[in-house]
Amino acid sequence: MDYFPKSNRWDRNKLKKIFFIFLKYILPGFIFSLIIVGVIMYLFNLLFPDFMPACSPNANDEISAWLSFISSSAAIVVASVAWFKVGAIQKQNEGNFLLHIDERWSSLEAINARIIIHNLYRGGYDEYHEQLELIENGKIEEASAFIETLYKEAQRKFKGIDIPPISKKDDFIQAIIGLEILKISTNVTMTNNFIHLLNFLDFMETVGYLKDKGHVDEKELFALCGEALVFNFNIFKPYICHKREKHQNLKFYENFEKLINPSPIKSS
Repeated sequence: MDYFPKSNRWDRNKLKKIFFIFLKYILPGFIFSLIIVGVIMYLFNLLFPDFMPACSPNANDEISAWLSFISSSAAIVVASVAWFKVGAIQKQNEGNFLLHIDERWSSLEAINARIIIHNLYRGGYDEYHEQLELIENGKIEEASAFIETLYKEAQRKFKGIDIPPISKKDDFIQAIIGLEILKISTNVTMTNNFIHLLNFLDFMETVGYLKDKGHVDEKELFALCGEALVFNFNIFKPYICHKREKHQNLKFYENFEKLINPSPIKSS
């Protein structure tokens, strides 16, 4: 994954960030809380000058009780302020991640991959218009049989791929694009196109990683690009299955898979 690099090191930037959060949120909240509690206690003493806690037999115990009450109240207020501020910071971080995802989606590298995918999409409509007409006319079984024939033939070369179910035109086109991506992956004359597609798939895996680690909210993510994520997973699924089968490793693109499909796809 080449986006949002991860690091476990407590470097100076992280320490500066923690110090900044303390100075900007925690310390002002603590001081403000002490002032508020002190004012409340002062007003309380003015209104109820004869107040004496039941557990206090003398003045020293009364002072200790007030100090305990003030410190406890301040701690509660500070904890509340900190909790709300941390939530706000987390929300801001999620927004930043979503903004970065949106920017990466419109980057030149991603656009190159999307152009390739779009050309495959339009090519599928042009080349297989007869099969698409079958689906429009309700003859889904015939279109499904056509896809099954294509995939069974492809299975001789690309082990591990499954025959996708067909219920509408989009399913048919996505199945066709999936086969074309497999062909591009082994065509030495189309290496540049494949690298664009592979980088885009790696980006999808990064998006899945961010969601899996809780850096972005699933609802917000799918509101931003949900349909595109599902479409991309469907067209790359044959390649993912083949790569997993070839290397006997189900870890390939598992975060992208979990993002779209909680039930894992398996190698044949």
